[in-house]
Amino acid sequence: MGAMNPLALLPLLVAASETDPAWTRFRGPNGSGVHPTATIPAPIAPDSDTLRWRVELPPGYSSPVLTRDAVVVTGYEGCFLFTIAVGRESGKVLWRRECPTSLEKPHRNVNTPCSPTPVSDGENVTVYYPAHGLVSYDALGKERWNVGLEQLNIAYKPGTSPVLHGDMLLLQADQDTGSFLLALDANTGEERWRVDRPGTTHGFSSPSIYTPEGGPAQAIVSGSYRVSGYDLRNGALLWYVDGMAWRPSPCRSSTVTCCTSARGWRRPASWGSRRSRAHGQRRPRPWTPTATPSSTRPRPRT
Repeated sequence: MGAMNPLALLPLLVAASETDPAWTRFRGPNGSGVHPTATIPAPIAPDSDTLRWRVELPPGYSSPVLTRDAVVVTGYEGCFLFTIAVGRESGKVLWRRECPTSLEKPHRNVNTPCSPTPVSDGENVTVYYPAHGLVSYDALGKERWNVGLEQLNIAYKPGTSPVLHGDMLLLQADQDTGSFLLALDANTGEERWRVDRPGTTHGFSSPSIYTPEGGPAQAIVSGSYRVSGYDLRNGALLWYVDGMAWRPSPCRSSTVTCCTSARGWRRPASWGSRRSRAHGQRRPRPWTPTATPSSTRPRPRT
């Protein structure tokens, strides 16, 4: 087991409202990394006035998410994985739940066994434990549902995080064999659809959601070596762009989709497109981004 990690809460996490749960998934609203109203406090330092509280937690690479009352994180100790809810105001542990499946042996890897970030609807929290599957908890930490999944075939262990769209929960499960995109009912855990992603090898990204004007809501998925748009109604593949690498997650503004490639798109490392309007085709079709690649500089593999 690694050293305990301190979690320090800054006003950034509670800025808009004392009960604002806007930061509910990996990288915040739709994976954009941008809070709709908050600003970053300054200074950020252990002895500054911006520090609310600090609590020690077991190690793990997941990011914290918010419910109306809690900051929720995951961690591991030896062979055991945990989800932990910490009170937003008090900094006290409200509840701590153990994953139904423990590791066969203590973790030894550059990744951690609990790297996926939880997702919340503001009250409930759903966690992807790579060693087990998906487990959903209510605001008091009571298990709502539990769906076991096969362990993914990834040398460095998974980093993908579940995302919500309305009452649908999505999990992008890219691995060296048998990659798939899974949609469940967020309230019951019942499977709505599951589609294979042939030709896709291991990856660590999470989907972004886009609803084009006049078209169905889409999951924008970055994988190896392609970015794809899937119809959220049934999982049908609507469009794709070849040439990307596999690590980073896409993010979406109101008009632009940004995908960063760790190994380059042809030559450049990232591109932005204003053409995510593709919808309703009878068969998937490739399309070329209308914007020129934004930069050839290396980007973080996030």
